Amino acid sequence: MVYRTTLAPFITMRREMDRLFEDAITRTSPTPASWQPVVDVYETQDSWTFDFELPGVDPAQVEVTADQGTLRVRGETPVRRESENGRWLSTERVTGTFERRFKLPATANEEQIEASFAHGLLTVRVPKVELPKARRIDIKT
Repeated sequence: MVYRTTLAPFITMRREMDRLFEDAITRTSPTPASWQPVVDVYETQDSWTFDFELPGVDPAQVEVTADQGTLRVRGETPVRRESENGRWLSTERVTGTFERRFKLPATANEEQIEASFAHGLLTVRVPKVELPKARRIDIKT
């Protein structure tokens, strides 16, 4: 009798556990935020792109900074208030302050970072610095 097994689910679970532990250990935020937006990070040959999901957030309430190799995105979503005519029966959307920090590689060009906001998606593009090419050095005799 032949049994067939696959390790793919276990490998995926292991990667997620490693990511969770790494996030907990390397977190640079001094105080916990009330919530953290999800972010996708995409790398190309010449840049990294960070896409933050920020539905319902006013772009004027978002601050993007880069300082000494750390990209920081922070802001606030407005707290929904009760109205005179009704009350909230259920609310699942998070409100309050948020902050995400990412350690940038040494090849990040902090001076050329660009950010745009459309349809609840904040896109931050971090270009890479072109590294000097290796060259042959002649030895004088």
